[in-house]
Amino acid sequence: MPPPIKLSLFYDITSPWSWVAFEALSRYKRVWNLRFDLHPMFLGAVHIASKNVAPASIPNKAKWMVDDLALLSGVYDLGMKLPPGFPWNKEYNTLNVMRFMRVLREQKPEVLEEATRRLYEEFFVSNTPTNTPAFLQCLTRDPALLSGGELSALQTASQVQGNKDGLRTDAEQFVEEESAFGFPWIICEKEGGERWSFFGSDRMHSISYWLGKEYPYVGVDPEGNKSKL
Repeated sequence: MPPPIKLSLFYDITSPWSWVAFEALSRYKRVWNLRFDLHPMFLGAVHIASKNVAPASIPNKAKWMVDDLALLSGVYDLGMKLPPGFPWNKEYNTLNVMRFMRVLREQKPEVLEEATRRLYEEFFVSNTPTNTPAFLQCLTRDPALLSGGELSALQTASQVQGNKDGLRTDAEQFVEEESAFGFPWIICEKEGGERWSFFGSDRMHSISYWLGKEYPYVGVDPEGNKSKL
């Protein structure tokens, strides 16, 4: 087992490339000895703070991303399908979802990783609108990550003004400190404190190179869990 690496991932459930990065990194969590530090954050606030624009707001990028994501879904065997009208349909706004995720990270960090995975699948596989009760209720389905009471309490806490303000200031601080501009944003930190930032879902080779020879990249399925890959 190589020396542990702290890996911070900044993401929004609305970002399909963040799901790809999350999945790619998860498959290397054991073999690279990664210690995940997940940071759910509202992408819209990051774009505002960094004066960036959503990729889909540029017509040629919007056309390209549909085919690119279909290809990536096949590469990682995700079963991803973009919801109709994504990302402009107001049913897919994730502001309240990310307010919820911020509270979840603070109060129930032990379920954050699996909750992240389940919400990505609920959005990009089941295409459940994010502004409906059914979306977050997927966290209470068997095997339940949260009880109905826990979900309700977390949703109530997420609408407290301090949490709403915190979601915005988190994004502003993130942009200021990391010179960040979008998601997925990945920060790797070695035991001695040396760190490097990566942007995008296609940086596994670069991460491997920066980490060193003890962290080889051997494809999308390093432990052979999916024979078709």
